[in-house]
Amino acid sequence: MSGFLSQSRFPVMKRVRDLLPEVYRRSARGSEAEQEIALSYWAAAVGRKLARRTKPVRLDGDKLVVDVDGPILQEQLRILSRQIIGRLNASIGAELVRRIVFRVAAPGKISPQRDHATLGSAGAGDEAQAIEDPLLRRLYRHSRNKARRRTGT
Repeated sequence: MSGFLSQSRFPVMKRVRDLLPEVYRRSARGSEAEQEIALSYWAAAVGRKLARRTKPVRLDGDKLVVDVDGPILQEQLRILSRQIIGRLNASIGAELVRRIVFRVAAPGKISPQRDHATLGSAGAGDEAQAIEDPLLRRLYRHSRNKARRRTGT
């Protein structure tokens, strides 16, 4: 009876997110499917808090168009785009995205659902704390400091 429930009869369960790259390589070879995959992995690539301030709009060939909530964030994400592209493609399991175009969205198009304890509240400190990924947070701080030195602020 012990052989009835042995592991050899039941495959090891995997998370759906871990299976999607394999599923993609096997079946998702159309522009609509590729777009859905690229858009769905955006939050995983940039982190929850940056995902709240951005909105992936569409995939045009290998170019991902993303709306952002302001010009400062647009510039900072543009500087980080190579790292974001790498994370996004690694999550997808295929090299779908080669470029990202960040556009400043019209007011109200992206509804910011910011955590006021970490973003913009009085005395909250460094807004970089809102970036979950430590590498992206460090790169963000570096690019922000470089921009401040350049402008003298």
